[in-house]
Amino acid sequence: MSETFAVLIRAVDGVVTFVLIGCLGYFLAKRHWFSDDSVGLLSKLITNIAIPAYLFHNITVSFDRAELLSLAIGVVPPFLSIAIAMAISWGLATLMKSRARGLFTVGFSCGNSINIGLPINLALFGPEGVPYVLLYFMANTILFWSIGNYLIAADAATPRVRPGLLSNLGKVMSPPMLAFIVGVAVVMSQLPVPHVVANSLELVGSMNAGLVMISLGVTLYRMGFTGLKWDREMALIVAGRFIVSPLILILLSFVFPMPTMMRNVFIIQASMPVMTNSAIQAIYYDANVDYATRSVCLTTVLSIFTIPIFMVLAQALGE
Repeated sequence: MSETFAVLIRAVDGVVTFVLIGCLGYFLAKRHWFSDDSVGLLSKLITNIAIPAYLFHNITVSFDRAELLSLAIGVVPPFLSIAIAMAISWGLATLMKSRARGLFTVGFSCGNSINIGLPINLALFGPEGVPYVLLYFMANTILFWSIGNYLIAADAATPRVRPGLLSNLGKVMSPPMLAFIVGVAVVMSQLPVPHVVANSLELVGSMNAGLVMISLGVTLYRMGFTGLKWDREMALIVAGRFIVSPLILILLSFVFPMPTMMRNVFIIQASMPVMTNSAIQAIYYDANVDYATRSVCLTTVLSIFTIPIFMVLAQALGE
């Protein structure tokens, strides 16, 4: 009993840590450290530098060619679960005539699989669960930085703007997506990454989580706590992250038999809060930043209570 309680405490600590970093950003913004230009610069630094370095480094150090090939089939269940959630949420957004269809779709379907998901799964399952965390991360990354990134960019377009083929391709092939593709190519071709390059990318990539949460704190200050209102769309995003997404994954586990460890890790990953990067991309594309920040902040705070529940559920399913 004491061991289970300790695991739960470590899981909650992981979430609270990110909340505290967000509070730091809020405090610094209150002290007038950030102008409009500096907020935009912070967003560009995260999107174009920190996230690509983080993705490339994680892919190249976490897998070798044989592991990538042997685990490739495991990408199918999380890929399908996220894609199904995207389809459901896009349908809901269309029915509601949401003014932020892209952000609603991404918030409903894409979770924070690395910054929060990885430490939570490490606390619950140990190093044995890491390969499955990265499988879910692959699916989440591919769908977020392709379809999700395009949909967020579309939120910022005026109704009369219809991006052409080259413009669409440019949005899909964003710096994070390109970094992911190059990382997979490097692993598959077994090209060595020089030690000094790997260390530099690790150092730059490690800025990602802290910068993301600081940026959210700054945005929250500029928006004000009164902006964190609970409405129908926020309620549906919360339901998407904490009910619909894990339920889809559980149902798919009956269609695609998988090892107990893999299934349990996927369930935990499917119940993570909204990706913080959705708010960063909203800033980057000048989409509805307040909407994105609300969804990230609300689900991150609620995850302090929901993550322990899903940890218990995953353990129960494994018995």
